[in-house]
Amino acid sequence: FLSFIGYKKILLLKKKNNKARRNILIANSGDKFWNENQMHFYATEIFYSFFKCYSSGDFTSLKPNMTENLFEKYQNEIDKNKIVGIRFEFNFFKFKFKKIVLARDCANDNYDEFQMYYEGIYTMTETKKTENESYKKEKAIPFKFIFVFNRKGNKWKLLNIEDDIAKRDLEIL
Repeated sequence: FLSFIGYKKILLLKKKNNKARRNILIANSGDKFWNENQMHFYATEIFYSFFKCYSSGDFTSLKPNMTENLFEKYQNEIDKNKIVGIRFEFNFFKFKFKKIVLARDCANDNYDEFQMYYEGIYTMTETKKTENESYKKEKAIPFKFIFVFNRKGNKWKLLNIEDDIAKRDLEIL
């Protein structure tokens, strides 16, 4: 039964990816900014940069590629972790899926959007160092993320990261 559910999810992801690819092709005919290969490469670059910044404890290098609200959200989260002496480091990403699942071209370019779905596993090291406590834990963690990108002028900006994703959410896209 579980393999049947997994198979249905794979079919759903392929369907979403095919629809997104068609939308990108249509958008690209009138606006060369919609380039699937460049979008895929950019989104993956931002994905890795995000986790590198989270590991280093500083999102400054990623700030030009994300909205101000998202930058503040994650920088504040990291700053809170620093106060309590916790640091997270992310390593070794193995992807099961890495696909564009939504592409929305709007009349006003500032509303253009695409969403990249990532699923796989990574290793996370959690380190805590305070006067009273010290530990280091490493574990492999499965992940599912949707990185949402919004067009701002001639640049895609990371608008949101969704990490609480159910099959139902993919059906809604």
